[in-house]
Amino acid sequence: MPDLYPVDDPDDADPRLAPLLAWRQQLVDSGAVAARSFKEAHLRLVLRSGRTEVEQIREMLPGSVAEHAEEMARLLAELESRPPESSAQQGPSPTGDVHPIAFRHGESRPGVVELSWPDYQANGGVVLYRVVSAEDRAPRSPENADLVAATPLSAASDDRPLTGPVRYYQVWVITGTSRADALSTRPVLHAGGVMVAPPADVVIREDSGLVIGKWTPPPAGSVVHVYRMPLDQADDPGIDESRHRILAEGEHRTGFVDSGAARGTRYRYRVRSAVDLDGDVQLSEPVDADIEVSAVLAAVTDISVDTAFDGESFDVSWAAPGAEVAVYLSPTGPSAGGVSTELPENALEQVGLTQDLRLRRPVVNQAQPDGTHRSVMAGVPWPQGWSRAYLTR
Repeated sequence: MPDLYPVDDPDDADPRLAPLLAWRQQLVDSGAVAARSFKEAHLRLVLRSGRTEVEQIREMLPGSVAEHAEEMARLLAELESRPPESSAQQGPSPTGDVHPIAFRHGESRPGVVELSWPDYQANGGVVLYRVVSAEDRAPRSPENADLVAATPLSAASDDRPLTGPVRYYQVWVITGTSRADALSTRPVLHAGGVMVAPPADVVIREDSGLVIGKWTPPPAGSVVHVYRMPLDQADDPGIDESRHRILAEGEHRTGFVDSGAARGTRYRYRVRSAVDLDGDVQLSEPVDADIEVSAVLAAVTDISVDTAFDGESFDVSWAAPGAEVAVYLSPTGPSAGGVSTELPENALEQVGLTQDLRLRRPVVNQAQPDGTHRSVMAGVPWPQGWSRAYLTR
C-alpha cells in the first residue's frame, strides 16, 4: 500500500503551516470549499512567497477560494504576532478534540489487541485513517512512528507483543472528495490512547481461606493493582472499582496473598498493571478470576426449641455464629456416621439430609440482656402426621 502522506517538505518547519492546514480542513469539513479546489500546495505557495496582504493572497488562490483571502490574511497576521513556538510544539495539529481509542483483547485471539475509535465526522467524501504507534512517548507526527494500519474503517488490530510497559497509539485522518484527493492532504490527529501491558500468566486460587495470586513480573516501571469484588456486584456497570482495591501498599509485581476474604463467600478478583506517566496513572485491561472462598464448618451446639401454645408451630434459636447455619427437619435422625460429625455440605445427602428437608424460613438476630445475640427462626409449622421430629444443624 502506498504511503498515505506526502514526503516532508523543507517548509514543514514553518510554524504557521500547521494552523493554516487546520484552518483549511475546517473549511473543507464545513463544505465552504472543496478539497480538490483548495489544496495544501496553495498554502505552501503563499507561505513561500512571503506575501501577507489580502489582494496579494487573493491572486494566489483559485477563483472558488479567493473569497477566503481576507480570512487567511487575518490568520497570518495573528500568527506573525505570536511568540515563536518551540520545536516540540511544531508539526501536525488536531483540528478538534482528540478522541480516546478503545482497546480490547478477544478470547479467540488473546495475543491480538483490537483498537476502535469514533468515526471522523466529515462532510461527505473519502475518509482514510492511519494508525501508528510508539513505545517510548507519544508520536509528534505520523511520520516518526510505526505504522500499524492504513484503513477506511474505524477499527484496526495489532498482533505485535509489547516490548515495554506501555505502547502509545494514535489515529490520524485524511479526507477528500476522492482517494487521490485525500492522499494529497495533510493528516489531522483524530484519536489517541495508551495501552499498558496487562499481567501475564495470571493464576489465582484459594487455599484454606487464603486467596493466592501469581503472575509473570510485568516490564520495569509497572506495578499491579489488585481488586476484590463481591461476585454478585462485579457485573454492575456502575460499580466503583477503586473502592474494592485491596493490598494497596504493595507493588505486587509477582503476585499477592489475601487473608481478608470472608469464608464461604464468592468474589471476583481483578488485577491490572499500572504505570505512572507524568503523574497520571494509566491502567491495563483487567484480568479476572472468580473465586469461592471455602467455608469453615463449625458445630452449633446450643440449639433450643420453643413450642407455641397451640402446638401447631415452634421457634428454633441458637447463638449467632456470624455465618450461615443450615437447619434440617426430618422424621428420623441422620444415619449412622452423621451424628456428632462435621461433614462437608456435599456429603449431607449421604446421611439422609436432603435439600427438601432444609428449613428456609427467615432468620432474625435478637439481642439478649447479657449483650449476646441469638439467631431465631420463628413459626416453623409442625409437620402433619409426625409424632416426633429431629432438628439437625
